[in-house]
Amino acid sequence: MRVVPVKSPAQQSMLVLHRMRTGFVEERTALVNRLRGLLVEFGVFLPQGIDALCKHLVDRIEDGDNGLTGPARQALMHGWVQCQALDEQIAWLERQIAEHAGHDPQALPCMAACGVAKLTASAAVVRWWTHGNSRMAGKWRAPCKGGAFPVGVNPPPGMAP
Repeated sequence: MRVVPVKSPAQQSMLVLHRMRTGFVEERTALVNRLRGLLVEFGVFLPQGIDALCKHLVDRIEDGDNGLTGPARQALMHGWVQCQALDEQIAWLERQIAEHAGHDPQALPCMAACGVAKLTASAAVVRWWTHGNSRMAGKWRAPCKGGAFPVGVNPPPGMAP
């Protein structure tokens, strides 16, 4: 049986934020792919990527020459509204995580030593440092706590090996 260290309530709370964010990102990706796929069935092609979809989706749905019927247009617009709601939820979670990481005494040295952003530093503190046998733990734990980088891992610019 694998022994896992007990997380503090604060660590568990941050893990909730990270897991919710991951879930919303996965939902948004699935929704974007679904919208793009449904449009392709009508001969409407959009470039890949969430930004490209956001930029062109409404114009393509409203284009009267694409063969979309009224109910299909409405359903696709409902999908678009859901995508925007997911964007808002993801942005709120990212603000919460960044605010916490900006004050976390373990995340601050990780950001400074490893050159990672607040979201990554928070995930490292909450997840990787509490699970010592994680694949990523060995890669980042030592440098983030002032140790040496493992063989094959290049330090960020400006950080001596």
